[in-house]
Amino acid sequence: MVQAGEAGLVAPLINRNLSPFETGLGVPVMESATGLGNGGVTVGWDLHWASHSLREDDDSGELELDGETLRQDLRVLVGLSESITLVVDVPWIHHSAGSLDSLIDGWHDLWGMPEGARAEQPRDVLRFALGGDEAFSLDRSASGLGDVELGLAWRLWGDERQAFGTFAQLTLDTGDVADLTGSGATAVAVGLRYAHHGCGLAALSCHLQAGIADPGDLSLAARQRSTLLFGGLSLAWRLGPELAAVAQLEARESAYEEGPLGANDVAVWGGLGLRWQPEDAWTLEAQFSEDLNVGSAPDISFRLGVARRW
Repeated sequence: MVQAGEAGLVAPLINRNLSPFETGLGVPVMESATGLGNGGVTVGWDLHWASHSLREDDDSGELELDGETLRQDLRVLVGLSESITLVVDVPWIHHSAGSLDSLIDGWHDLWGMPEGARAEQPRDVLRFALGGDEAFSLDRSASGLGDVELGLAWRLWGDERQAFGTFAQLTLDTGDVADLTGSGATAVAVGLRYAHHGCGLAALSCHLQAGIADPGDLSLAARQRSTLLFGGLSLAWRLGPELAAVAQLEARESAYEEGPLGANDVAVWGGLGLRWQPEDAWTLEAQFSEDLNVGSAPDISFRLGVARRW
């Protein structure tokens, strides 16, 4: 059996979609199917920083996203047995005008990349607005507790190189939809995970996740899907005994069936990250992610993470 410390170096990224109107839909982040083992404990802190720039318009209304989101997560994982892991995630979310616009505009200019909605939006201004029947606007900084996540993962089978398991997650309605720190509903999700260490090449680990989520009754949706399919693929390349590079692709169905929020039927985003494990107990991570289906996720997101295992 692959040990928890070794598996942690080549685990998937915590690569959240921080689009403001997609917060707290109950879709779990990717995790390894390997698990922690009996009595194992991991405590982690994550900082996500996302920049939003989007304008969508149709006959039913207009959607504008201009601003930034900072999300901090305290994550605790506990190995209840050799095969069962408990996961608790407590987020704090802050929306503001931010300060990344100049940096992103300069990056686009350097490489000749299109500006999209950024060319028409003022710099460092907060405006999250939805028109139509479900009209909503946030143009002031807002902070608060997000939707708390409670999860259980169960490794059904595993050997020295592979593991297969199932998981379930309950997302509590602890955020505030008026400040876009929560969805306004309680959500549930279930799914399957698979991990293969030495996937074709000795230094490569492959992870798959697929499942279905019920986002609950969303207050900002005139018409919504009752269930969302989601999935992800993560490839981790061990660069050395203490360093790994991770590439990840994730997708899920949109919760909204119509209007500007439903313009993208499927949200697709990808991330690249580096993980350093200077000793078996500590892990440090840095990553960035982009929307691959334009408008379905933040324009760009960054993440820093630190975790300690016992």
